[in-house]
Parts: sequence; C-alpha cells; structure tokens
Amino acid sequence: MQRIQTLDEERGCSGHAQPRASYLIKKPVEGSVNAIILKNCRQRLFKSPIAWTTVHLDFLNIGFDRIDKPPQDGIVAVTEGGPREKRNIPWQKPNRSYRLWCASEMIAKWPSLNFENQKRELREMLGHCGIDVADDYRTEPKIKDKDTGRRGEETINAITHHGFNYIDKRTRTMAMARVGFQFGKKILRKGSVRPDGIFEQASTGTLIAYVNFSSVSVQRENPSRSKGRTRNRSQRSTPPSKTHEDPYIAGILIALAQEQRRRQIPIVDGEGGAGQRVHAIGAYERSTAELYIYTAVIYDGFLDKLERPYEFCESSRVSIQYFPLDFSQQPKEAADYLWLYWRSLGLVFEAEDGA
Repeated sequence: MQRIQTLDEERGCSGHAQPRASYLIKKPVEGSVNAIILKNCRQRLFKSPIAWTTVHLDFLNIGFDRIDKPPQDGIVAVTEGGPREKRNIPWQKPNRSYRLWCASEMIAKWPSLNFENQKRELREMLGHCGIDVADDYRTEPKIKDKDTGRRGEETINAITHHGFNYIDKRTRTMAMARVGFQFGKKILRKGSVRPDGIFEQASTGTLIAYVNFSSVSVQRENPSRSKGRTRNRSQRSTPPSKTHEDPYIAGILIALAQEQRRRQIPIVDGEGGAGQRVHAIGAYERSTAELYIYTAVIYDGFLDKLERPYEFCESSRVSIQYFPLDFSQQPKEAADYLWLYWRSLGLVFEAEDGA
C-alpha cells in the first residue's frame, strides 16, 4: 500500500506556502530530489537558485574546480559551420594583432569601470577576441493568448552577427536577463535566474551568462527573491565563503543548460556522459582586476533529475570549472590568456590555428 504524504511533507516537496487540496501522492523513490527534500525539510528550496547555499550543491553533487591556466594540449579546434574535433595543438601565444592589442587596452582600464561601462567594454572585449556580439537588442514580454488566457513563449529579437548575439532583459529598474528555471514539468517564472546579460553563439546556440557579483548580493538581500520565510535565519544571513564560488552561479548555469535543451542544442560529451556545455563570465563591480570564466557540462542525467524529481536519475558529479584571469600585472598577457581559454572551449572561430 502506498504511503500517504502528510500535508507538511507535501508542502515541503512542492515549495508552496499555502496548503493545497489533499490527495494521494506516491512515495518518492529513494535518491530522487523529492526524497532528498523530504529528508532535509529546511533545505528544500531547489526551486529558487538565488536562495541556494553550499548545502544545496552538496545534495545535488555539484562542485567548483579552479583552473590555473588554459589547457596546454588537446585544444578544441573548430571551423565555422563545421564539426568539432580534438587536435593536439601545441601551447603557444597567438600572434600579436590589433584586436588583441585593443582587448589589452580595455583590460588595463577594467578596474576603474563602473557596472554599466563594464558591460559595454566586455562586449567590445569579446569582439576583439574573435567573438562578435550584437550592438543592439530588444525583448518582447510574454503576452496572454486571447483564446486560452495562457501566456505565450517569450520572443527575443536581436540584431544577428556572425558570432554572438547579446540578449538582455530590460526592466524598469535594471537591465537584466531572465532564464526560467525548470523544476518538474513547469518552468517557474518566480524561480527564474537573472544574470546581468546573456550572450548567444549564433552558429551553435551555446549560451554565456554575464554575472556581476555585486548584483547577485542585491538580489539575495531582496526578501521577495530570497524566499526568506522558508529558510532559517542563520543560512539567510551567511554569505558564501568565496564570492566567485557563489551557489547562485551554479543555478544560472543549470538554467542555461535547461534552456539549451529546450532549444535542442546539440549535446557534447563530458567526463560523466553527454550533456549541455554552458559558460558564464563573472566580475566584481570595480576596483578588482579579475575576471572569472566559468564552464560546465550539465549532464542529461542531472537535467532529468530536476525535470523528474520524483524519480531516481543516475548522474555523475557536475564540475563547474572556472579560470581566474588576473589583469593587475600584464594586460597584454592577460588578453593572450583570455583568447587562448575561449579558444580552448571552442568559442573563438579562426581560419587558421594560432592566427
């Protein structure tokens, strides 16, 4: 006979504060997300990544891994419109070019830039490193269908260039992007993640989020975003030990992977299986000469775990690798490393290797 969940357990599983109509619910399979939620009632907010802590990452088997420099061999070499393949390309700095010189000039003045100027300069820096971005963009909000009353899919219009399109969500208060976070069969608008910008690679559809650590702190301090009433006060007031390893960054990357999966972006092979490769760029607001480049392969099994939280889905540990780029010493060398790392991830398209 199937066990009937109590009302408290049902609310813990669903995340709703108000009680719903009682009905029979099957006991979740051991090892599923719902089973984890019921065992750890106070750490149940898998629907709101802004409220995640390191406890949530441990439950989901996610970790941050630092990379000190780009890979020295096996760089991913790609040609625009062609298949991806691994080649043993020797470690070498790219030939000095005008665009890398321009990128180094922007890197030199990065610490003195404010939030809005950083976003503008980052677009230019990506372009000089071989990643084209759109110069203008606009978004159209969701519109209710007159017949069904349901909200339609959000349409995003942006000027298309050869490399990346810059997608941004403009609100009345702050220009931010928005990506729906899926838990179960629903894409939750209130649980959506809000990076400060999103780049989309036109040829592959790969998404890159731009995250400003200061704006993450602002979102977390907002009670309506942090869902403070369902978290204990000690967790709510404790910031992450390392700002650049904020659990919210993991939530953003997962939401990007879910979005790529909905768009049917081709999967890639990782150490733990096939999945969606996603990226993020993190930065402090000012006075810090550092950028953090994040990349992760979110496995299909992990995405299944969140889309079917009542089932047990096999998944390996999700490793979020990040490369800290220090601008304080040599801007020209930093530009070289930035170019090499993006090239190692297959984000920069070049006619000739090492050009």
